[in-house]
Amino acid sequence: MDFKKIDISEFQFDIPTNSSTPEGEISRNSNNPTLVAQITFDCLTSGDLIWLNSIFHVNSDNLNSIQISHRILKNSMPIYSATTEVDHEGNDDFGQIFSQQYVDVVTTQEKNIIYQVVANVSLTPSPESVGLFGPITFTGTRLVKGKKVF
Repeated sequence: MDFKKIDISEFQFDIPTNSSTPEGEISRNSNNPTLVAQITFDCLTSGDLIWLNSIFHVNSDNLNSIQISHRILKNSMPIYSATTEVDHEGNDDFGQIFSQQYVDVVTTQEKNIIYQVVANVSLTPSPESVGLFGPITFTGTRLVKGKKVF
């Protein structure tokens, strides 16, 4: 059996500022979600695999259960989407940790690709805010077959 070499390159990420909601608060507007984290790749080639992995934490004083919609976008287009219920029936001051993993298969050469993690409150039974807390982690690993990536 013949094996092909695969090199892994890690890329830094930026945590952008969010001007659409008060500092640290998750947006209630699905059309203008809170930008949690962002990664930019200068150039990707057909056949590359991009392994995206993000973790962030939310907390709320809300006594009712709420739903958080969280997505990974590629150049503003959703490639991963989920809605998770944050249940506050127990005595939990820590809130909830959100974890997303997705592998993007690149089919054409692309330049200046922006991956973003966004979130919004998708159901709010009461007016309490939902806070975004760190540590926030968003990594993108580029897997390239047969050649070294710098």
